[in-house]
This record gives sequence, structure tokens and C-alpha cells, in this order.
Amino acid sequence: SAALSLSGELTAPFTNVVGSCTHPGGSGGLICDPAPVPPALCLDEAAVPLGDPLAGLPEPVLADFPNGVCPNGTVVTPASTSGCQLKRGPDCPADPADSSVDICTLRPGVYYGGWKVESKVRLFLEPGMYILAGGGISLSGTSASIEGVTSPTVAEARLMIFSTDGPGCPSIGAQCQGEIRFQSSQAFKARALNAATCGVVSPQACPWKGILLWQDGSASGASLSVHLGGQSSSILAGTIYAPKAQVEVSGGAAGTGCSGTTTASCLAIQIISYRWKITGNGQVDMPYDPSELYQLPSRGLVD
Repeated sequence: SAALSLSGELTAPFTNVVGSCTHPGGSGGLICDPAPVPPALCLDEAAVPLGDPLAGLPEPVLADFPNGVCPNGTVVTPASTSGCQLKRGPDCPADPADSSVDICTLRPGVYYGGWKVESKVRLFLEPGMYILAGGGISLSGTSASIEGVTSPTVAEARLMIFSTDGPGCPSIGAQCQGEIRFQSSQAFKARALNAATCGVVSPQACPWKGILLWQDGSASGASLSVHLGGQSSSILAGTIYAPKAQVEVSGGAAGTGCSGTTTASCLAIQIISYRWKITGNGQVDMPYDPSELYQLPSRGLVD
């Protein structure tokens, strides 16, 4: 009952629901766009339940990646009791465009204890694999952001974030899987690994092309929600994989969206999770771009 509950407007070419779709009345509801040809309902309330299509995806092995290095030069190790404290100071130079904001830069690796990003810090992530071995991502205050870029003038850097437990969990609490949360005054800009970047991450075999964010479903905090969006400047592309959690996407109050003409955040994402929810008073622009997403294998019989 009420597997899909609409209090506003949902526009989609087709909607599959394992259960009923309900709407309390008034404005909004389900809109078919583009209109189906020949004319027919674009809602299936008796869809077949599907299993986790990524259940067999191999997890990154911590030992295959270097230890992360914080901006102050501290190397985080399997014995670390805290992650990187990303704050304004001499280790993070001022943003050339805004002297009230500092830029901290991290390179790929395993960050035992996660990241704590303080107010007025832009965290730049260089291309590659980032493993949060406990701690998750904590952003506080205003003007805090995480961006997949290598400098203020570079548009994008391809990356993947894998949130899991560190080897010290549960005796080292900081190494237990943490929450990933972006509030309304914080931004997240990143694109998933593509073929070229994935090959650098793992030259022998890289099965993670198209994965942007993976919350490990076998770790201690597997059911912790993933909160994304809420900021007009949020620009994401890739697959969000949280098999035992809810992924909550918030609309931004203002922005340019994906086409540059709408008031929305641009989230070209594929969500594979236990639950997912769109909330907030703004709009979310979610185009389908297969080149940016993890490609699910086709299955069937061939004669």
C-alpha cells in the first residue's frame, strides 16, 4: 500500500511500482512525458520485484590502495583514531575568488576515520579512488563543499567514494562506517570514474566504471542514510549505490540545472538503494545519461 506516495508532481516516461501509487488529490500527480505511443498508462503497479543488481560487485580492497594524507601532512593509518580535519589555516590556501574561504586538497587513498569538513572550506578531490574506512563525511557550517576538481579553473575530476569500516572497528569508534550528509548550505560536485580513470585506479581490472558513491552494505553503518543535494550548485553524475540505506535527494532553491535554463540542481545519477526519497522545496534535474552510469549487465535467452 502506497509504495509510491505522491504529494506533488512526478514527470517520467514510465513508472514501475511494486505496490500501489497514491495521490491525495489537488494539483500534481503522475505525468507521462514523453507521452506513450500508442496511448496507454505509463504506470505499472504490479511490477516484478528485482534483486540487487550489484550484489556481486567486488568491493575495493583497502590494502590495494595507499594510506590517505591530510593537508597538514599527517598520514592516516589503520591505527588512526581520527580522520582528516579539514579546516581553514596554513595547510589550506585561500580561494583566489573569495579570501574568506580556504581550499583543501586531497589525493586518492584510504582515509581511516573519514573527513570532517569545517565551515568555509572547499575540499578539492583529485581523480581516483577514495575509501572512507570509518567516519563517513561530516560537513559543518556554511560554504563547505566537496568538489571533484584539481584547481579552481579545472571543471571536473573523475572519482569514486567508497564508505566502509576500517580494521579497527568497533574498538576504534572513528573507524566504524559513518553517515554521508550534505546540508542545504553545502555543495557536492563530482563525476564518477570513467574508462580512463578507472584504468588508472586498477590497471588489471576495474569493475567500478560509473560508480560515484558506494555505501558498503556489509559494514556496521549500512543502514545510515545518504543525504545529497540541497544546494543549487550541486552537480553530480554517476551511480549512487547504498543497498541497505535510504538515499535522500534534496532540491536546490536556485540554480541552472543541467540545461542551464531551469531552477534546479543537476543530478545525472542512477540510484540503487533500499529506499530513496526526493525532498525539499526546490527542483532536482535528473537526466538519464548512460555514459555516466554503471552499466547493468543484460540477461536473457538467445536462440
